Amino acid sequence: SLTLLAQYDLSEAARCIAFERPTAGAFHLMRATEEVLRGYYCHYVRRDRISPMLWYPMVQALQQHRKAKANDTLHRQLDNIRVSFRNPTQHPDKVYDIHEVQDLFGLCVDSINRMRMANLERQR
Repeated sequence: SLTLLAQYDLSEAARCIAFERPTAGAFHLMRATEEVLRGYYCHYVRRDRISPMLWYPMVQALQQHRKAKANDTLHRQLDNIRVSFRNPTQHPDKVYDIHEVQDLFGLCVDSINRMRMANLERQR
């Protein structure tokens, strides 16, 4: 149920990890997670969406949205990924080791799964 871009980036991240290219894998993980976050944000925020849709403003808006408040743990986890991984990944000097990116893979897959499950539950 993920977008083609999210599917592509998750697949590329897994390939990069398998071929021991951890920094490239981290980059694809951040892209995939942000793509799913955009869909999650749009699912809850129907009007007056922020533009451009950037990670921090989307999480802030979700934390204040009354229907999305039930997923506060997820929002804190997404903000942690942003601060601890996404922002440092953008820095040209950041290099990941294989263990770090494997941990990040688990964290991102968990967050993506939580976002998708929250969307599905709300649709019911």
